[in-house]
Amino acid sequence: IPSTIRETNNMAMLLENDVVEGRDVTRMEEADRVFLLLKNHMRRLREQLSVPAQREPREIERIAVTAEFQAELASLWERYLAVERALAADEFETAQDALTRLKSTLATVDTESLNDGAAEQLWHQEHANLDKTVAQLESADDIQAMRKDFRPFSEEIGVLAKAFGFGEAGPIYELHCPMAFDGQGAVWYQDDEEVRNPYYGATM
Repeated sequence: IPSTIRETNNMAMLLENDVVEGRDVTRMEEADRVFLLLKNHMRRLREQLSVPAQREPREIERIAVTAEFQAELASLWERYLAVERALAADEFETAQDALTRLKSTLATVDTESLNDGAAEQLWHQEHANLDKTVAQLESADDIQAMRKDFRPFSEEIGVLAKAFGFGEAGPIYELHCPMAFDGQGAVWYQDDEEVRNPYYGATM
């Protein structure tokens, strides 16, 4: 039997075993063990099939902040949504206009109510990251380039949502497109469940 067929058969058997074990799980410790096995087997399968690795999400710890600071971030969230909707609608110029307003909002976020060292440190880090990604978005000369830079920008918005929250601005939905960027995948965020893919627009 050719080695590639043998490896594929072995992997199929391992994945089938994972399913059987997972079906019989009764304790959380067992679930964690089976999940790690499955994750490792899926990584090996992607390598065998030469599938690009998916980007691993960051682990974000929740930090308590004031309602005032959450309200500041909620304004940034609204600006983000405007850019997301424009990209999903294939409206490059509208996205550029929304980005200009977002940049202005980012520059005026009031941090006076922040009184926690960990919160201040994370915000300064994320603010610098946001400044960088906004600059990249601004430099995009077409919608495809903007979509590419929208991925890291969305990831930073996700950090803000998970670490600080946006107060009364919810709900917040995290969506994932596994096909984006040649199978690397990408996340984005919405305030409703009607899927609007900013990475593909009307082609989806």
